[in-house]
Amino acid sequence: MNIEERAAQAAAWKAAGQCSCAQAVMKAFEDKIPVDADTLMKLGAGHAGHQGQAGRERGLCAGRTVPLL
Repeated sequence: MNIEERAAQAAAWKAAGQCSCAQAVMKAFEDKIPVDADTLMKLGAGHAGHQGQAGRERGLCAGRTVPLL
């Protein structure tokens, strides 16, 4: 999957209300991160709430940096 496909999939999960912005980005890269899907969703959950409620790029930024840790 290329970066545009990952971005589109993350946007679809977020739009469907399946997860926060951060979780959607992390989930889109789940095949590249050596952590199970449930743990990824839990890690991303800490970046939801205030950041995710802003409806801007803050949740997305958090989601794309967590996999780098």
